[in-house]
Amino acid sequence: MRSLSFARAFGLALCGVACRAPTAPSPATNTTSPTPTPSNAATVPVRVVLSPSPDGATAVFELSPSRDALSFAERGNVRRSAWTTSTTGVTLREEGLTADEPWSRAELRLGFDPQEYDRTYPAVTRAGSGAVIYTPALLVEGLDMELAAAPDTFVWPPLQAPYGYSYLGPRDEIRERGDIRLIGFDGLPAWLAQQIEHAVDASLPYYASELGRATSPPTVIASDQSPGPMGFHGDVTENAVIFLRFHGDAWQTSDPKAAQEVAKFVRHEAFHLWNRNHADDAPPWLHEGGAEYAALIAAVTAGVLTEDEGRQRLSRHVGRCRKHVGEQPMASVRSGSDVYDCGVVVQWLADLEARRPNGERSVLALWAEVLEGADARDGYSAASFLDRAGPLAQAFVTTTAGRWTSLEAALPKYGVGLSSTPTADDHRAAVLQHLMRVACGPGPIGYWTERDHIKLDTGEHCGALAGQPKVTKVGGHSLLESADRAFAKVEDACAHQRNIALTTIDGAKIRLSCPDPITLPSVLTLTRVPKLATGPASAPLSTP
Repeated sequence: MRSLSFARAFGLALCGVACRAPTAPSPATNTTSPTPTPSNAATVPVRVVLSPSPDGATAVFELSPSRDALSFAERGNVRRSAWTTSTTGVTLREEGLTADEPWSRAELRLGFDPQEYDRTYPAVTRAGSGAVIYTPALLVEGLDMELAAAPDTFVWPPLQAPYGYSYLGPRDEIRERGDIRLIGFDGLPAWLAQQIEHAVDASLPYYASELGRATSPPTVIASDQSPGPMGFHGDVTENAVIFLRFHGDAWQTSDPKAAQEVAKFVRHEAFHLWNRNHADDAPPWLHEGGAEYAALIAAVTAGVLTEDEGRQRLSRHVGRCRKHVGEQPMASVRSGSDVYDCGVVVQWLADLEARRPNGERSVLALWAEVLEGADARDGYSAASFLDRAGPLAQAFVTTTAGRWTSLEAALPKYGVGLSSTPTADDHRAAVLQHLMRVACGPGPIGYWTERDHIKLDTGEHCGALAGQPKVTKVGGHSLLESADRAFAKVEDACAHQRNIALTTIDGAKIRLSCPDPITLPSVLTLTRVPKLATGPASAPLSTP
């Protein structure tokens, strides 16, 4: 997850004889009617018929024989809060459908998700003029079943195993590029659609070559109608669908930073086409960190990011992992940005070791071995990666006390330069976290960095900062351009227990009293790293 001109011939043609056969069945190529032909309802105990509606979709459950309860097979990583039922006597609960008497038919109205959540698939999302359904949310526990589309309803990919996202909507909103299908692109800003297509054109053959294997030709669905609050979010499902979602007006116009962000975001999700086959108990920092670091080095290799820009991004991951996770066990890293930050650190440490002999191997070669082994097992595990990752990554994952002291002592031997001087990111984070703690107390807090503002993740318990305000300045200084000056203003105001003003994107002022002094925690910045691009080892070290 996260929060993409395609190759015209995908599969073996991308990497010649080095590629293997696709790892999952490709979608059917019958463009006249990709919807599976409904079978006789009596052949399965449960049949669900889907059709689009103005508010999302409708799902009709047909049972044979009648039952008084059905349990959903998938829970926890999907929310059904916008679903309702209009069938008398049938009650919809998060765990399933129940009734006092057996029933044979129930109609569910699947409303669009009101917002997105971390580590959670959106059940129903707008895309173009249609709806994207996370179909595993409809599967029931312990019973054979069939998903089907209502007559005259266009759906893609077909409603068949392996299940994942499927689009219900106008047929003319799907475009074909060789074996790849694009959905929703005509409704995107032209620059955004173009950036996504360019990123997929580059990333699919790159990963196929580096990993020595092809993957199923994907369907790529893109929507700029996400309810947020994340500025962008995406995931890949087992039926080889990449679903990219964008939220907010900032995506309506292009700038270089936005283009870079899209390019890396697409590369992250594209890598999940390969590494999604993980064991059920594999920690999220493994596959998410793997995808995030693969996206970083792929973007640098393609020239989307310079080596120095890649170093800066890598340094931010290291700094945030050190600050937020510190010496906690990696087993505790299960959600939020820590999954990506610390996951990237593990991947980078493995990459340093892999490239050390001559620079011709990278961490992607380790992934090729891990994925090869996963084919013969029920997915790959953390152990299958760490066994190949080398001592730096192994020690980082298994050590708690002294983790960062040991790492800082070891890194210079790998050509890494370190500094403890705070960066703009450090000043910005210190300001935001301090002011939110003052306003919110011990409750949950967070923020999203957008192109032209910072959106606070603040609930009703946050007083003057409640309601997720979009902040541009603190103490009259831009958080995005002069965070060090904003920090100095907060430092002075809080030292004298004075008010500090936050300016929102619409020019409004929020005044907050500050009774507690602000401090800047110790930091760690990477000033020099070995090259990140894959390929010949002649490139110099990345330095500021």
